[in-house]
Amino acid sequence: MDTNALIDLVHEVQGQLWVDKVNETHRTGRLCQWVSTFHPDKLPCRLDGTFHHGAFNAGLKMVAMEVAALGFIRDRITIPVPTIYVWGLASSNPLGLSLFIMMDFINSVSLGDFFWDSSADRPSRVMREDIYNCDVKSIYRQLVNFLFQIFKLDFDEIGSLLLPQTGVYNPILPQPLTFKLYSILQNGGRFAITTEYFQYIIRQDWEQLVHQLNLIINKYNAKNKYIYNCYKFKLICNDLSLANLIVCSKGDFTVVRVLLQDRPVNSIWDYEGKETPKLAIWYFKYLDIFVYVLEEEEGKMPGYKEREISSLVKWLQASGSMWLYILLLSGFNNYCSFSFTRLC
Repeated sequence: MDTNALIDLVHEVQGQLWVDKVNETHRTGRLCQWVSTFHPDKLPCRLDGTFHHGAFNAGLKMVAMEVAALGFIRDRITIPVPTIYVWGLASSNPLGLSLFIMMDFINSVSLGDFFWDSSADRPSRVMREDIYNCDVKSIYRQLVNFLFQIFKLDFDEIGSLLLPQTGVYNPILPQPLTFKLYSILQNGGRFAITTEYFQYIIRQDWEQLVHQLNLIINKYNAKNKYIYNCYKFKLICNDLSLANLIVCSKGDFTVVRVLLQDRPVNSIWDYEGKETPKLAIWYFKYLDIFVYVLEEEEGKMPGYKEREISSLVKWLQASGSMWLYILLLSGFNNYCSFSFTRLC
């Protein structure tokens, strides 16, 4: 997504100041001392390796929604998300490090450490070519079963989860927690209600559907594209990918944790001239594997004999709608981007 470069520079400076503050509190020993105060037995702690901070620090609402979502998932389904022991506001942090979340430590490894080629000329979060298909299927099989569990959860309203006051989670915050929304918020955008957010992204990107006549097959198809059908709302993590998975070891790809991390953006997707990016071949290969595993697992699930989800994925691929969704998710239209060219 194209952003204001001046605001980006401000964020970079703010981020570096925060990093410096974290390093200083760790150097003086205050960071570990403070963390130990939350342990029931006040046991000492230490920093394991280095630290990493993400790009989306959008304040209280985002932290509260993330805590609520993780708690909801742990209470209702069996996806192995982290246990959150404590979280707090900036006012609760005596070190001046702003909002915080403390969760369980898992002595495992990120799937990306094995699937990505860190020695490439242009390192990116793209799966290596030499990964065995059987390993990919094993990961996809676990991911698909996580998605089935999430799909079973229904909500009457759209929005984001709040922490329960009476034991019931309610999606009553005015804004959904999405990748694109917080990219916009980080760069100065503000929305009062959910409808305003959707109207904004539609005004930005939906003009392509209005003006690109070859997206419409016939009158019936055009009508279906604009009719809103009232269904139950679903819990969606729109940056869920292999980068979110923590596995046991290099030889054991059993997923032990699913984390909320930043969504990878790869410039190697972009066209250079008229040549199709090589990544497209890999993408469609692994998409076919994913759909195969999805169909296979869906056939085993009670209540999914009609293969509703795999049929929907196939329709998204055949109709080209998947590329439109990627554009709406990732930001403004870019004539060099692979997704944009698939719709042209």
